[in-house]
Amino acid sequence: QKHPELLTASVSREFPNRIRLHVMPRLPIAQVQSGGDFLIDRDGIVLPYSQALARKRLPLIVGVREKLERFDVGYPLRSKALFEALAFVENMHQLPELVRYVHTIDVSDENNLSFKTPEGLEVRMGHGDFKEKLKLFDRTRVTLGSRIHEIKYIDLRFDEVVIGSR
Repeated sequence: QKHPELLTASVSREFPNRIRLHVMPRLPIAQVQSGGDFLIDRDGIVLPYSQALARKRLPLIVGVREKLERFDVGYPLRSKALFEALAFVENMHQLPELVRYVHTIDVSDENNLSFKTPEGLEVRMGHGDFKEKLKLFDRTRVTLGSRIHEIKYIDLRFDEVVIGSR
């Protein structure tokens, strides 16, 4: 309890004269911007902020409407929008080749989770089935090739992919 940044910690004695400490830290999977930036793990637990960890290309979650009042390390954040963003991040990590395309995850619209690529392309995801929608984004991105810089948004919420030009 004194170290909420740890997921588990155990101590065992090895005879005759050793003690073994096994520690598993909580690992950040995203940054959240809500009155300040902070790191969270897959369970929505606030982690100690570190510039080095923040620079590791962790996606930034923006648009959380619920008032996140406490940012103490170890504090569990409770927000429906935040948990949806965390579900999206979990699905994204199952497709590691796509991680580099997700820069900012926006949950400000309760009917639509969207993300922006580092180049500013908006991808509208809607809700649920994130893994399949990420695969569809990848296929669309490959199909567009070098023309992708002419695109303002890709909308994956419908049966057919909708592409908006700049």
